Amino acid sequence: MKTAKFLFVVLFIASLMSCNEEEKSNTEDNSNAEISTFYFIRHAEKDRSDSANSDPELTQDGLGRAMLWATVLDYTTLDAIY
Repeated sequence: MKTAKFLFVVLFIASLMSCNEEEKSNTEDNSNAEISTFYFIRHAEKDRSDSANSDPELTQDGLGRAMLWATVLDYTTLDAIY
């Protein structure tokens, strides 16, 4: 029984050491990784006064918000928009 406990402790310590080495190598490999930036922007307010209109125009507040974000992101390179 003592042998089994000893073996378990040795294997446990060995696994911790191997995880530590793997973590170090991952950190070194990711030092040149590219950073991604995501912009989550709420859609602008639409004029919902006519419920039959499936594609309503923006309200004045919505138009103002859309114009503000267009200015903020004007010089930002975007890879994708969803």
